[in-house]
Amino acid sequence: MRCSNCGTENAEGIAFCMNCGTRLSSLEPSQSRTQSSPKAQGLLNRRLLLYILGVVAVLALVAVIVRLLTARQTGIAVTPKLIISQSERAGLVLQTLDLSGATKPLQLAPLPSLDLNGLSVDRGAYQDGSSARYRQRWTWSQAYVSPDGKYCLLAVREVGAWTLLRFNLNDGEPLEFLREAQNIQVFVDASSQRFIVQTSTRRGRNVQIGDLAAGNLTTLIEGADEASARPSADWQSVAYTARYGGNSAYYMTGIDGRQSRALVSSSATAAPFTSDGKHVYFSADDTLYRRNMNGGLPERLLTGRGGNLSVIGVNPQGDRILVMATGGGASDLQLLRSDGSERVSLVRNVKSVKGAAFSADGQRLLVWTNETDGDSLLLFDGHGQSQRAVFRAAQSTLMQWLASNRFLYALQERDGLMTLYTETVDGKESKRLAEGYQRVDQVASSPAGYLAFAGVKDGKTLLHSMKLGQSQPQSIDETKGRFVSVWLAPGGRVVYQVDDSNRSSIYVADNDGKNRRLLADNATIVAANLYR
Repeated sequence: MRCSNCGTENAEGIAFCMNCGTRLSSLEPSQSRTQSSPKAQGLLNRRLLLYILGVVAVLALVAVIVRLLTARQTGIAVTPKLIISQSERAGLVLQTLDLSGATKPLQLAPLPSLDLNGLSVDRGAYQDGSSARYRQRWTWSQAYVSPDGKYCLLAVREVGAWTLLRFNLNDGEPLEFLREAQNIQVFVDASSQRFIVQTSTRRGRNVQIGDLAAGNLTTLIEGADEASARPSADWQSVAYTARYGGNSAYYMTGIDGRQSRALVSSSATAAPFTSDGKHVYFSADDTLYRRNMNGGLPERLLTGRGGNLSVIGVNPQGDRILVMATGGGASDLQLLRSDGSERVSLVRNVKSVKGAAFSADGQRLLVWTNETDGDSLLLFDGHGQSQRAVFRAAQSTLMQWLASNRFLYALQERDGLMTLYTETVDGKESKRLAEGYQRVDQVASSPAGYLAFAGVKDGKTLLHSMKLGQSQPQSIDETKGRFVSVWLAPGGRVVYQVDDSNRSSIYVADNDGKNRRLLADNATIVAANLYR
């Protein structure tokens, strides 16, 4: 570097002229040494690298948080899971699977309350009619997995009796709620993890409220001749009924089982009741009542005039109820305003009502009846005005809404074989989805328009899937056994459990039948539940 004062050439990196001492640059000596030191330069580069990595990490964390919040707000889970349970000699094994086949097994030791060496025998005949082969298994029902994936509630039957168990899926720790029940029915609230369990034992019928997280039960009814219960929409209160001998009563209580209060007493049999979450509807002494779940006195809506009254459905808006009156071997179906101010007769003097269902928007109503000349499927608007008969004097085994403007039904043709139809509410579009079936068993549909169904055709048990309005049914699988359960995962993927030759297997396949993968095999799979 040349000195501006005396013109002497100096070496690079020095701050002052070696001849006259004049400063060669505007930098301070310490700053010049920092720039020229390789060690200092390396330290600077490392700090810059750490800064960049920190920024990238923060951005990645923000992306993950946004993804989780979006999933929670839209109700979309990142990975649907399947919970299965298998019985082995070493004990009960629970597994959590995602649809890629990854598993998380939880090995549980044999429970003192369960006889793992003496499994009950299911003597039901196979689909091929053979009754010589028996399947040794437990029978599980109403398997429930909490939304956080922490708990699994299972009911197991051993030697004709039921046991209700809770498993902690993180550590496999079991908890026994109750045992020796002859029948069991469970209602679970996904948000609060509270549940209602109805059982019958040798001592009578019982109703209990449970807390899945706390692991406790509160008894509401014990040893009754008849008993049933329903929760409010917010799960803050429970309505229940009990009959002891000739006396019946309806009650209300908080979700904790405290402060029970009687609504009405009756000398008649306590009929089952229905709740839309805001009101509870029940009949006593030939009279139909409505009562607010949060309080107030019961209101009289209708008198049966010698017949039995029961509410069999409530529309999504909660302002219309379906009431069936039975007596003298015949049934009448009526549509009432929920306050009783308006009543419309839908069908009269039919042999039986096989089913009735509102569409998701409450604007349409399907009524499935049975008369001496066969079945009928009738379509009404949401106010009970008749629109048309889908069919009359036929044999049908299935009726189901697919969307607010489309429904599905199975109809027996003249050759005795079943045809699966889908139809729009205006009747302008009617389509045969499948025909020539001896029987249609499992049917699963999704709001996105996907459909999967299983049935027996030409002696073969088949599973098909399709996207409504866009494709023909695609073959998913065929078995000599039976399809036990069928689920539809996001994107139309089909998850199904099949029993064949004393083996239970669970598969997942794309909606077009491609990319079929085995999730679990070579074990007695006795329960499965798709959850998010």
